[in-house]
Amino acid sequence: MNLQLCFKILNLDRHASIEEAKHAHKKMACIWRPDRHSDKSLLMRKRAERKMQEINMAYETVRSLLSSQQQEAAETEVQAKAKSAAEAEAETTDEAEAKDEAEVKAKAEAETKAEAAAEARAEAETKAEAAAEARAEAEAEAEAEAETKDEAEAKDEAETKAKTEAKDEAETKAEAEAKAEAEAETKDEAEAKDEARIKASYRWIAARIKALYRWIAARIKALYRRIGALKFIFVVLSLVLWSHLIIVFINRDQTLSTSKYSENTRPNQNDANVDNNRGKGQGEMGPSSSSSPPAKDAVASPKRPESPKLEAGMVAFKEKRFAEAVALFEEILASDPSMISKVSGPYARALQGQSSNLAKTDPQKAKALLLTSVEVEPDSVQGHFQLGLLYVGLKDYAKAIDAYQKAAALDPQFSETFFNLAYVYAVIKDFSKAEEMYARVVELAPPFLDEALFNLAMVHEKLGKRDKSIKNLEQAIMVNPENELAKKYLQRLKRK
Repeated sequence: MNLQLCFKILNLDRHASIEEAKHAHKKMACIWRPDRHSDKSLLMRKRAERKMQEINMAYETVRSLLSSQQQEAAETEVQAKAKSAAEAEAETTDEAEAKDEAEVKAKAEAETKAEAAAEARAEAETKAEAAAEARAEAEAEAEAEAETKDEAEAKDEAETKAKTEAKDEAETKAEAEAKAEAEAETKDEAEAKDEARIKASYRWIAARIKALYRWIAARIKALYRRIGALKFIFVVLSLVLWSHLIIVFINRDQTLSTSKYSENTRPNQNDANVDNNRGKGQGEMGPSSSSSPPAKDAVASPKRPESPKLEAGMVAFKEKRFAEAVALFEEILASDPSMISKVSGPYARALQGQSSNLAKTDPQKAKALLLTSVEVEPDSVQGHFQLGLLYVGLKDYAKAIDAYQKAAALDPQFSETFFNLAYVYAVIKDFSKAEEMYARVVELAPPFLDEALFNLAMVHEKLGKRDKSIKNLEQAIMVNPENELAKKYLQRLKRK
């Protein structure tokens, strides 16, 4: 290695001493010591190793040079002392011959020592060259070993990444299952509490009606004492009030079952709609299978059927005997295709109802029925919605997205469509679009607003938006204080 480069590496002056060289080597080694760079990148660690090797080689070369220079200086000093001794001896004896002999002797000794020093220098240079060659070989071996090590590290990193991804996927699946179980328990408790609260409300209303009746009766009796003609009016009002009270209590159970939003069912908006279960099955993140289509999907049945088959088909459809209704409508169309304009609505809705009944037992046949339904009535929001739900069950998410998008285009106010579309995007891990769809559901403010806020919070957590996730969970609890799952996740996020 070049001496000038060695001094430059150690940041030394050309006339530095061995002690200064040791100090410089210690200082540079402290800076580029490999263990000080163990937490940095692989490229930085390699650079530190190469730099440390250069520092060690430079130090060995400089140390050899300075040692030889120190030996030369010592020899020069010895020669000077010998010469001084010779001169002193010559001056003491005042004999020229003795002086000459001393000079000759000193010169001979100096030459001998110079030869010995030259031999020592040559030997040191030979050793330094051998050491440099050995270091070069060691550096080449180290580089080859580092390359092998890099390949092994890359392979280990790939294996570790694959294991980590598999572990994360398993944890996500377990978390989803646990969430689904917790949600089911929470929903059952919430339904029981809601039912108890509604019953208590009806008892309170009944008590108020009774009190109102007593107050009116008391006033009428007071008037009756004054005016006898009011007796007839009193009897009539009593009958009316008691009739109203009896009707309220008779219809109480029916009101409880249709006015309350629940996990599995949702009330129909008209008698012609198909009853389907919501069937989320995936915890809060599950799709909605609401049977509440937009109003424009309602079927206007003809008042005066033109044939017995059409009348029988409409009766079967209203009584939800969908397979029978489909068969009758198809017979009508086979005999007279011009009837399509009159039976397209009930025929499409009957196909949807039959598909709903077959969705779990024969999904392929259910899909064929729904495809026929949207072909007969392309503007049916409910047809596209149910088709999307069926595709989700079949895990054909691309077609599910297409079906839900068509339903959303037909009715931008149908919140269940956006809810289910967001769920599909979350399943395929397109969390940005899932965030957009859940935000749309929140804007529409449906009866299940707390669920939409909870799911939006889960998506924000996946996107790393922790503050937004916490805010949405707080809003979900504000909308529905009985949402225990939202409370649990909010506590977990705040503990992080």
